[in-house]
This record gives sequence, structure tokens and C-alpha cells, in this order.
Amino acid sequence: MPDRKNGPGILPIPNVSFAPFQCYELSNGLKVYQLQGNTPGLCKIDAVFFAGRPFETKKSVARACSLLIKEGTQEKNSAFINEFFDYHGATLGYFTTMDQGGLTLISLTRYLEKMLPTFVELLTEPHFSEDELRKFKKNAKEKIKDDLSRNDVIAYRQVTLDLYGENHPYGYNSTVESIESIGREDLLAHFRGTFTASNGFLIVSGDLPNNFQSLLQKHFSSLPKGKVCTPKLPLTELKAPSIRTINGANDLQYSLRMAKPIIKRGHPDYPGVVMLDQLLGGYFGSRLMSNLREEKGLTYNIYSNIETMYFDSYWMISTETSNENIETCLEEIAKEIELLGNKAISKSELSMARNYLLGNLITSLDSTFSMASLMRNLLCEGGDFELLEQVIQEINLLQPKDLQLLAQKYLGAESFHTIVVGTKEK
Repeated sequence: MPDRKNGPGILPIPNVSFAPFQCYELSNGLKVYQLQGNTPGLCKIDAVFFAGRPFETKKSVARACSLLIKEGTQEKNSAFINEFFDYHGATLGYFTTMDQGGLTLISLTRYLEKMLPTFVELLTEPHFSEDELRKFKKNAKEKIKDDLSRNDVIAYRQVTLDLYGENHPYGYNSTVESIESIGREDLLAHFRGTFTASNGFLIVSGDLPNNFQSLLQKHFSSLPKGKVCTPKLPLTELKAPSIRTINGANDLQYSLRMAKPIIKRGHPDYPGVVMLDQLLGGYFGSRLMSNLREEKGLTYNIYSNIETMYFDSYWMISTETSNENIETCLEEIAKEIELLGNKAISKSELSMARNYLLGNLITSLDSTFSMASLMRNLLCEGGDFELLEQVIQEINLLQPKDLQLLAQKYLGAESFHTIVVGTKEK
């Protein structure tokens, strides 16, 4: 008979293992990361370039370029491109972050050789037609207008602006005016300067054909070598952290965002900060969720996360609540932050948070494609599998006292830029 009175035992998290991969370069210097794996009949190519905001010469052009690359070449319009890939059961998508842009292709292995010429053509000869540019501008401007009707988006835009300033690539906000000012020549100039072999990499994964490396060399060698781009990162416009309330578009749901700069991957304290974030607001059993949602009913959801870009990172706390609960939320958040520095957590709480964190990582490694996506994200944030393994080892060694000292060093409610977005003035 099954035991229905006691829950199943909690087993220790097994060692996290990553798929072996090859790393090599094509003749033009384009770096390739290859993961062969368990996706019978399917393969995937991520073509990633350092073509994001730090490398643009005009605001908003980087994302526009990444989105419009797949909308046609000199010889093939967007209708042909879409029909061609759909007919062969392939999926073509774009990829964009603050720092990178590129394309992703998922193809049946038997059709890969037929897909590659057109895929590479998009990466070497995009047309950026005036018609597609007009469509992009219309959609982008409508999205901005929609975003500005949401308090949560307004809060995010304002807190990142406060963190970095309007002249920093991580700080400025796209506007209707910046979108409207983009011209075809701006897109071509950005593309030619960033989508080069010296400025990007490929991640190839799945059921790859035997002649795959020669196929890559044959097709991707047409990518110009180019130069490694130099990021444009002006000094951050330092502002003293403060709590500010600004007008929003919704008088029922107030949005709260708190953010501060934080160390990034590679720093010795980074594993401990990741664990602190998990304890504070990184999962359903976190301090913030248990207090503000479960005990006091102040909010439906509250979480914290570390946003990692290639050149910087910041720590953010986010929630939505009602106007009458804002002050209490701020007080309880400050209380939980202070408590992490004043009192060491229990070993059982640490064990639960650590198991959840590492368990989530294990579930994200259930296929070659998911491991390839993890590899892509790590590379885009300045890491790799080797660095992640080191972080995991350090997380497993952390003790309650270590986290208390790190909380004293890096936390403090007064160190966060805090934005509350509420009712418009009548």
C-alpha cells in the first residue's frame, strides 16, 4: 500500500552535467560551438553577433536591424522567405538582446543543406526594403503606445533610465521619435559594421549531418571577416538612490520596481549573490513571496532577479499592488532585506532554495536544443559552461554565514533606485 500520510523523501540534487561540445573556427575567423545530440532528424543553428545597443550609432537601430534582417534579401522578398522555410518544415526566427542580435534556424536534418544558402543570404545580403521598414515602424510605434499604457512597463523604463542615464545604451528608452528617425541607410550601416565573422559566433546543435563542418565552411565563409566592434559605453550618470512616485495609466494597479547595480559573472562573490537573490525573491518559497503574498496578502506576485548583460548587471525587485498597500510593501521589503544581513538563515531554508535553483537548472538541460540555448545565453552574458560549472560548485559550498556577510555587503533597501507608478493626476 502506498504511504499517503507522508510525502516522498527529498533527494539531493545530482551533479549537473553539460553536454560535451566542440569549439572551432572557420577560415574567416567565425567561431563555432557544436553540440551533437538527441534530436533525431532535427538540427538548429544560432547565428549571434555583437550588434546590440552598445554598438549602434543611432538610438533604436540595433533592434530594428535584427528584426528586419529576416524580412528579405536583395533577390528574395519576405513572402518568398517565409514560404520557402515553411514549405521545408523549417523555423526561422530572430534573436535580440541588449548586446546581441542574430537569427535562429531549426531545420529537418535532411533539408539542412538546402536551407543554408538562403539562411546565409539573409546574414550577408539583407535588403531592408522601405516597405518592410514602414511596417516595422508602424508596429514598433504602436507597441510603444501600448507599453506606455501599462504601469509595469513605465516603471521598468524609468528605473533603468535612473540606473544608467538617457545617454547610456542600457538606460535610454525607445520613443516614437527615435523609431521614426530610422532610415534604410542607418540599418545598412549598422548591419555592415556588426554582422561580421570577427564580431559573432555560431551555436550548432542536434542531429547534424556527417559533412556538417564542411557545409559550414562552404556557406558561412562568405561572411566578411570585418573588425571586432568597440562598444560605446559612456560613463553612467550616477544618481543618488531615491524613492519616487510618478504618474501612470492605471489607477487600480500600482507598479513597484527597485533596482541597483550589482556584480556580474566572473566576480568571486557572484555565486553567493545568485543564492541571495534566490532566497530573497527568486522562487515561490522566497522571503518576499512568503511575507508579502502568503502572510499579508499585499500582492499576487513579487519576485527579484539579476539582469545580466554582457557589460553590466543589475538587481531588480518587482511587484504590483494597490495604492493603499504601497507603503506597507516598501516597509516589508526593507525588513526582509535587513533581516538577511542581520540574521543567518537556517540550513533547511538554504537547502530548499539551493535545491530549487539547481533543480530548475537540471530541468533546463533536458535536450540538446535547450543546452544550446543555455550556451547561447551564457555566451551573450559573458560566460560559458565552464564558468557555470564553477558557479554551481561555489553555490554548493555556501554556508548561512557566508550569505549573511554577502547580504551586509551588497544589500540594503536604501541602495535601490525605487520607482512607484500610480494614478495620473486628474
